[in-house]
Amino acid sequence: MIRISRLFPTASLGAYLAVLAVGLALPLLIFVGYLMLQLEDHERETLSNDTAEDAQQIARSVDRELQDMATTLRLLIASPELAAGDLKTFHNRTQDSLRSNSLYVILADRDGQLKLNTRVPFETKLGKTSNIPSLNSVLKSGVTEVSDVFRGATSNAWVFNVSRALPPDEQVAGAAMIVTQNAEDLQKLISTDGLPAGWSAAVLDGSGHVVTSAGAKKLAQGSDFDRDTLKLMTGFRGTIEDVSGDEKQMYGYAQITGWTWRTVVWGPIASAQASIITTWRQLIAGGVSSSRSACCLRIPSHGSCGYRSGRSPRWPNGSARGRSSRR
Repeated sequence: MIRISRLFPTASLGAYLAVLAVGLALPLLIFVGYLMLQLEDHERETLSNDTAEDAQQIARSVDRELQDMATTLRLLIASPELAAGDLKTFHNRTQDSLRSNSLYVILADRDGQLKLNTRVPFETKLGKTSNIPSLNSVLKSGVTEVSDVFRGATSNAWVFNVSRALPPDEQVAGAAMIVTQNAEDLQKLISTDGLPAGWSAAVLDGSGHVVTSAGAKKLAQGSDFDRDTLKLMTGFRGTIEDVSGDEKQMYGYAQITGWTWRTVVWGPIASAQASIITTWRQLIAGGVSSSRSACCLRIPSHGSCGYRSGRSPRWPNGSARGRSSRR
């Protein structure tokens, strides 16, 4: 008759318990790992939505600034001094009223020759505008437009214009009116306080140049944003992921409603998901530690307790303890 014990390999009780412990722990680790993957997917989706929303919030702030400039432009075009052709009075009053807002007004002819610039005194001799393409565009369209960022000749700083063509009956004073502002003044609209560590934000013009930027990777004004990344930014708002480098990046973008500009928020995915990565590491470390502890279990066998099979233990006086027989 074959003994049942021959069907199983010879091993200590501790080894069997270790295998049992690992067998119980492994499915649990797999299940917890699956839950963590689901949690990571959920966190990634939440991060994507939050990144797009951050870009949208910055876009709203910039839109309000541009709308305020456009409103100022419409009010100035309706000025009685401008209608009367009294450019000196118009210059002085406008210069005083807009000084606190860091806004400046320019009047230009069709060929770009400036007739008025509130950055300088009225008697200053003026040249031509530094952004002829923007002037030609607004004269052609007849609507209010925002220009790309460019370096102004008078200010010697990165600036942008909000321009509009004057009505035909007022073009005796000039062909177009421009409200201009330094690009760095828009940086106050970019808040990076709520962004994860290592993230950045930027405002881009219609040609993909940086108007202003803030955050861990602050980009230079007037520099080109990555063209390949810009090509992927389709639609009004959304997110894209760049997994080509060593550090995976996420980009959130939003178009500024009614304008050619857009906003971008970007940064490393790992820093935004630092908490879940830490949990992953703790889970893996705990599982490995538990498995090692289980494998190191050693339960003493029956033969190691000082007893020999088939014999009774001997007591100090040499006698064997057992049943006494009556004679």
